Amino acid sequence: MGCRKAAGSVAVCAVVVIAGCGGPAPLGAVERGGSARALSVAVADPDPSDPPTITEIPVVVGDEVTAALDAGPALPAADELDAQVEVVPDVLAATPPTVSALADGTPMELDTLDAEDRAAGPTVESDTTFQTVAVTWPSDAQVAPELQARVRGQDGEWSRWFPLEDDGAAPDPGSPDALRETRAGTDAIHVGDASAVQVATVGPADESLSVDGVSLTLIGSQAPTAGLHASAQSAVHRPGGPSVVSDIASGPIVRQAAARPAFVTRAQWGAAAPTCALDSAPALRGAVVHHTAGGNSYSTQAQAMQQIRNDQAYHMGTRGWCDLGYNFVVDKWGTLYEGRAGSMDSAVVGVHASGFNTGFVGVSFLGNYDTVGLPAAALETAGRVIGWRLGAYGVNPNGTGTFTISVAGTKLPIGSQVSLPLVMGHKDVSSTACPGRYVYPSAGQAGTNLMPSIRAIAAANLGPALNPPPVGALDVVTQVAHGSVIVAGWAFDDDAATIPIHVYVDGAIAVGTTTGRERPDITAIFGKPGAGYSVTIPVSDGTREVCAYAINVPAGANALLGCKTVAVLSNLQPTGVLDAVTAAQGSISAVGWAFDEDTQESIPLHLYVDGKIAAGVTTGGARPDVEAATGRAGAGFSFDVAASIGTHNACVYAINVPAGLNVLLGCRTVTLANAQPFGFLDVVSASGGTITAAGWAIDHDAASIPVHVYVDGAIVGQVTTGAARPDVEAAFGRADAGYTMSFRAAPGARQVCVYAINVPTGLNTHLGCMSVRV
Repeated sequence: MGCRKAAGSVAVCAVVVIAGCGGPAPLGAVERGGSARALSVAVADPDPSDPPTITEIPVVVGDEVTAALDAGPALPAADELDAQVEVVPDVLAATPPTVSALADGTPMELDTLDAEDRAAGPTVESDTTFQTVAVTWPSDAQVAPELQARVRGQDGEWSRWFPLEDDGAAPDPGSPDALRETRAGTDAIHVGDASAVQVATVGPADESLSVDGVSLTLIGSQAPTAGLHASAQSAVHRPGGPSVVSDIASGPIVRQAAARPAFVTRAQWGAAAPTCALDSAPALRGAVVHHTAGGNSYSTQAQAMQQIRNDQAYHMGTRGWCDLGYNFVVDKWGTLYEGRAGSMDSAVVGVHASGFNTGFVGVSFLGNYDTVGLPAAALETAGRVIGWRLGAYGVNPNGTGTFTISVAGTKLPIGSQVSLPLVMGHKDVSSTACPGRYVYPSAGQAGTNLMPSIRAIAAANLGPALNPPPVGALDVVTQVAHGSVIVAGWAFDDDAATIPIHVYVDGAIAVGTTTGRERPDITAIFGKPGAGYSVTIPVSDGTREVCAYAINVPAGANALLGCKTVAVLSNLQPTGVLDAVTAAQGSISAVGWAFDEDTQESIPLHLYVDGKIAAGVTTGGARPDVEAATGRAGAGFSFDVAASIGTHNACVYAINVPAGLNVLLGCRTVTLANAQPFGFLDVVSASGGTITAAGWAIDHDAASIPVHVYVDGAIVGQVTTGAARPDVEAAFGRADAGYTMSFRAAPGARQVCVYAINVPTGLNTHLGCMSVRV
């Protein structure tokens, strides 16, 4: 879509569209978030006799502007904007939406300024009737335009100016809608049958229109004459005075039978087929309440359906989405309409609240409830359908949840955590007035808060629970041979002893297997024997995404067990685990297992201590656990190297055979404490003026240690351990721990004391004292 921009001006485009869809998208894609089957939604070819028509008319802020507005009401400021005067259309024969005749491409300039520098354009005449007005702009724009519009009805009267505000809706990243060329935009404002429109900025032109590529969209269709009836039972309400909820009921709500709500099918309201295979979440987590922000003046169900068809045409033909963004629509008489295809039976992902589309059902009131009160029948229907859908997934409508924001929106910053009710208003997650002050007023705003009533009605009308999906995990995705990857994990379903497991590689199914392998850990935790699965699949070289799904038995939502990325190499890298690194007195030990599928022989391993190679070993140790899991015997290894006192970082690498990248199995930090010497002074004897002291001493930090001898408090010498002591060797494993020292001493009574000296430093150990007469 292109827009022309006059020299020195800001470009806007006026676009008139009809409901129309591109070619069909293929079905059969994996449902995002947990199911391995696509939602069954037929995608029809467009009718070649009624192709979509989009006409673009540039609208620019001109270089030269006049100082006064054209005839008509003065432009209101932003805080003065009110809902438009609506024109009730005649009831016509049913036809698809049609295009307004603005086809000559003449630029429409916003060329008239008022005293506040707000710019207005000329009247744009359409030679066909339209009922819906909206504005769109590029989805990557940093700011939204601030525009207002007014329309001329069939009676020739102009409405008041009404705002065209950002609707805060965008597809979830990665969804089928997001993969298309989409645009940001306003709500689709229903204005009744109109033949002309005028557009203006809300504030000064250079501030209100600071983004290029803005388009004005007009949509026209005709209403059917025949009344339609909701499925299951009649849900058609005749025009009249629906009772409006003015405050929240204070009494208890009596729980009703949770019957499936009556609804108007898509075929009955004339929906166009989706243009792609729609996504379905594995479960619903909550609901978001909206209003369409269009007019409330529709007086028949036929006119209500006309609004919904126009909204769908806007969402598909202008915004670029696959289908109507809302899952359900409720009119003012309480009639329920199925919106996005499949929403009555599946957790279909809509486009209604940025970041809160997947897992949240979007229910929208048809009309603008920022200006009028909500009828009681509409309140009841909204609560009932929310209860029906959330009950199927065990969600408490009165509950709250904590959410981490991962999608950019207009209110909540990415990365923030917020606590929200599970049944929330659109304004909880987006900077919008939706669903209007008479459903959910902002803090300090006049209005009626009906959200507690919606939750209470939903809680009283919970739908029957669906067959819950299986549970489990994808534990391992590892290359085990050239062109082969092993996929293993566990899963169970309370409805069956074993269940199917489907494995996908890069989005395409690769193999099916079943649970049945013993997983004692899972049995101990869940009491489910035979929950394990393991399958080896052929995979070509390259980086591959492998996903495993547990298939629901007998039917229902499947469970995504997980996805892992694996690099499949022609030369396989070793695999293994460093189980433990321990510090003993004077040494570091490391144990684990490793093997390389390129060889059936043992492989080398290198131990690095503090960044320097300390030892090399090969596998060969018995590891029955590894053999049972992988079929590889003799995969164990162990290191034992000398180390000094202090903290050390020990890392083990498995060496690739015959060549290639080596694999770091792991690193550990260990600390060797300074060991205290210990020992004994066995004997002190005197003969002919010579004293002899003997005993033994050990310090695990050294092979031999000094021993100091004191007589009457003064040192007389030292000796080093090294004498054979078979008795000490038998007890402590140190053969040469003995010491003997002889020295001259003056006659008389003497006290002899002996100390073992700490190596390398630290507290010395007193081995004992004895008295002797020389």
